[in-house]
Amino acid sequence: MFEKNDDASASLRLATELKNSGKLNEAVTELGKFQRLVASGKVAYPVACFLRLPMYLQVAGRRDEAWAEFYRLLKHGYPNRLNDAGVWLYEKSEIYGKMRLFLERDGNAFLAVHFAIMSYGHELAALSAQKRREDLAKCAAPENAALLLASLLRKAKRPDFQETGEQILAEFIRRRYDLDFLESESGRLFAGGQ
Repeated sequence: MFEKNDDASASLRLATELKNSGKLNEAVTELGKFQRLVASGKVAYPVACFLRLPMYLQVAGRRDEAWAEFYRLLKHGYPNRLNDAGVWLYEKSEIYGKMRLFLERDGNAFLAVHFAIMSYGHELAALSAQKRREDLAKCAAPENAALLLASLLRKAKRPDFQETGEQILAEFIRRRYDLDFLESESGRLFAGGQ
């Protein structure tokens, strides 16, 4: 049976209610309380619960704080997270995916491509680390990379980057999911070296 942290769960529910009623700053405050409650206990919550904070901050118009929260999650993780490299890679994929969504909502679809590629790359690296060969083979198939890029680049109105993007992803896979390579090359192409 799983442990429960009723106070943290109640705080998370209240944050959602506050957001839904348009009280965004109060919802952000409640999410901060949720994180403190989780940190003071032993119950683990999924990364999705912690990704609410930057998304709520964006809706509240607090863009810089939201972006800082994403980077804090990438660098430091979150309280009581499972200490498993494969799981952490997958969770980073989720974080990068929300960063992509943030940028698309913010009107920066081209930069969002970089974060989508980082999300995809971390998902592949997670599948590799977890030795999920069949899932990895399906996910890493060249046609999946091509479809992902085509969709993103269509939103960004930059289909001229399709071939180069596919080449970067193919080399990333050839290099056995070298995330440093992916970040460098994708960042150079889509984020101007950010």
